[in-house]
Amino acid sequence: MIAFLLAILVTEAVVEIVVDSELLAPLRAAALGRFPRGGILLNCGYCFSVSVGVATSYAFGLSAGLGLGAVEPLVLGLAVHRLSNVCHEALRRFLGRMPLQIVLVRREEKD
Repeated sequence: MIAFLLAILVTEAVVEIVVDSELLAPLRAAALGRFPRGGILLNCGYCFSVSVGVATSYAFGLSAGLGLGAVEPLVLGLAVHRLSNVCHEALRRFLGRMPLQIVLVRREEKD
């Protein structure tokens, strides 16, 4: 269960870093210009989340005892992908109401 939760969090973190960070914006633009179909993968959070979810499920060795053999991490990777999207939406809504810098400013004002 811990590995499953970690896979969800790692998937969400990697997708946010690759798809939404300004640091990797030049890489995404170059990939889109050079490989239009592959570049879409790096620019679409939903699309990229599928591949990262499957990769993390294999990396964490997820298994639910479904008897699917080598395909089982693939199936669980899709579940990791969907749950990381739910995690993303929850974080977006929470941080949309209360930006992190406001929380830090309020904490400093109390001291």
